[in-house]
Amino acid sequence: MVSYESEDSRASRLIIFTVTEATPSESIEAASDSDRMTKNGYDEPFHGVVGDVALREFTYSDEELGEQFAVDYRFEAEADGNLYAIVAFGPVGREGETRQVVERAKASFGTAD
Repeated sequence: MVSYESEDSRASRLIIFTVTEATPSESIEAASDSDRMTKNGYDEPFHGVVGDVALREFTYSDEELGEQFAVDYRFEAEADGNLYAIVAFGPVGREGETRQVVERAKASFGTAD
């Protein structure tokens, strides 16, 4: 697992890890179910699966950080065949920046979708 938190009190975070479920779709469903039960104010306006790629965007309320926006991207890496998750978090209102973090991380895996 790789994790990065910005210096401004975790206002922006990136986590990359391997997933244990059999497919990106199963993995994102499990994460969605878990977050729905554990995150205050959880809302998931986007959730989609296309082939071997699963993506969701969601918001929730964090006691310390306030309203948070997250992008969760799950996929099978061509290079090694492992399943990975790239999850970026940032404040509501900075959604574009949070999406860009995921795009840059995806590039390191050579994914172009």
